[in-house]
Amino acid sequence: MPVDEQGRTVVPPVAGMAAAARLALWAILAAAYFLYAPSLRFPFVYDDIFQIVNNPHLDSWRFLPVYFTQQVWSHAPGVAANFYRPLFLLWLRLNNIAFAHEPAGWHFTTVLLHVLAAGLVYVLGRDSTKSRAAALAAALVFAAHPVHVEAVAWVSGVTEPLSAAFFLGALACYLRQVQAGHGNAWRISSVGLFCAGLLVKETVAVLPFVFLAYEFTVGRGAAGEPEPKLSSLLRKLLPYWVVLGVYLAARSLVLHGVAAVSRPYPLVRSLLTWPWLLCFYLRELFWPAHLSALYDPVQVSRMSQLLFLAPAAVLAGIGLASTWFIRRSRLAGFLLAWFLLTLAPAMLVFCLAPPDQAFHDRYLYLPSVAFALAAGALLAAAWKLGRTSKAVATVAAAVVVLLFAAQTHRQQLFWASNYALFQRAVSVAPNNETAALNFAAELIKTREYERALGLSREAAERHPGSARAWGSAAAASFALRDYATAEKYYARAAQLDPARGDVLHYLGITRMKLGHYAEAIEALRRAAAASPELPGVHYAWGMAEEQLGDWKEAGEQFAAELRLNPADSNAQKALAEVRAHL
Repeated sequence: MPVDEQGRTVVPPVAGMAAAARLALWAILAAAYFLYAPSLRFPFVYDDIFQIVNNPHLDSWRFLPVYFTQQVWSHAPGVAANFYRPLFLLWLRLNNIAFAHEPAGWHFTTVLLHVLAAGLVYVLGRDSTKSRAAALAAALVFAAHPVHVEAVAWVSGVTEPLSAAFFLGALACYLRQVQAGHGNAWRISSVGLFCAGLLVKETVAVLPFVFLAYEFTVGRGAAGEPEPKLSSLLRKLLPYWVVLGVYLAARSLVLHGVAAVSRPYPLVRSLLTWPWLLCFYLRELFWPAHLSALYDPVQVSRMSQLLFLAPAAVLAGIGLASTWFIRRSRLAGFLLAWFLLTLAPAMLVFCLAPPDQAFHDRYLYLPSVAFALAAGALLAAAWKLGRTSKAVATVAAAVVVLLFAAQTHRQQLFWASNYALFQRAVSVAPNNETAALNFAAELIKTREYERALGLSREAAERHPGSARAWGSAAAASFALRDYATAEKYYARAAQLDPARGDVLHYLGITRMKLGHYAEAIEALRRAAAASPELPGVHYAWGMAEEQLGDWKEAGEQFAAELRLNPADSNAQKALAEVRAHL
């Protein structure tokens, strides 16, 4: 290190700035961790129960081949095969080894992944904007943005920060290789991270297109070369195309197709709703209020509807403004391309998913990187305009970040329990069937039967063809011991969905409560045929046969129950009584 005339060590300005930036980055990452630290006290909620607690595939390494040869929900028969995510399952397996079913550890690793993603946003910002100040501001905005709560405070939302870590890591390695002009190690690392990211979540597939966007915008400006040819760039990215092709082939082989379509509406309606959906996501970024795990379904059927015309006009205005910015800044063009490319999978999901689960906050995890980088770049530009503009921009940025952090803290508290989560969802999305029925289930658990019945009936009135809604109303009626109404609702649910063995099971039990044993046996027989391994069906069947005096048939049903559940003490006792009677 150089020294001055007095023999004191002189720190070069660049080195001093780098050290200060590193210190500021560590402070931002620490703040990101502590912002989400309350989530470490949260239990498993929502899909966590089915995906983690009730997933036997996470309990042994002998299921490792299953991760790569079956869909994510292969442990739950009947769930649509839409997700091929073997490394996500491997992540769950490693967490299961480390923490078993103690949710604090799972939340801890999820928060750490978000901290890592924020650090990678800084790296990306530094390399793309050439400004440490812009990169730090971007990392801070990304770390604090409330739209990330679903992805960070919910264990099953870990696919977002986990895939983002691979996505951003692959991009960082690519930029290092491009800017250095050499370095096969960086290229190999980038391709490897891209491959791993694809096996975490399918949205990583857009990364090669993000590379193209970079090369035609920021990359061209950095290199000082004329606009590159598309053909040469496609050849340059050949390893990524090969990996993507192999992944798509493997995914199609495992899932027996590209994806299962669950949406009841024509495709044209979904496409007409895209302008509204894009405006919804933009509003989430700029005004992240009234966030929820679920939202009311929205459909546009005609171009003359206000829900089409108003968003289309807004997007047209945004498009004109974006054109002005793009002509003056290659970074603006890159960030716009980033946002649209990384949001494209969410727009596609909207066309395939059930209406009440077609769009979510967590889908903005990667697109929000563009928002964060744009915010950082604007702040850095304001700093160059003078002392006054620097002070105003700094105060404004501090206020925005503090508001974001406060909203993030408030929003994550809704993930503290299923009750709080679905109560919030119902308040934000009163017409969402999944929100209503999930909250009704929580109300039944807390013995708020009347509220559960009212909520379920409202859902059934809005969705008269929903077996789930009628089944929920039946469960609440049963809990209120209104067996006649419960029988009517269960019968309606079974009529709408004859394959629901659980509904037929409870229909049989309800008929037994009413003393209709012959009708109960008919329902239980159908339940056993629909769900041969459903516990309790044969036991209830045996009890009904007992009431009709057919002891031999009762004994056979109790024995059948014990073949499914050898440890069932009620079935053991009932079978012993039948044998004693015979």
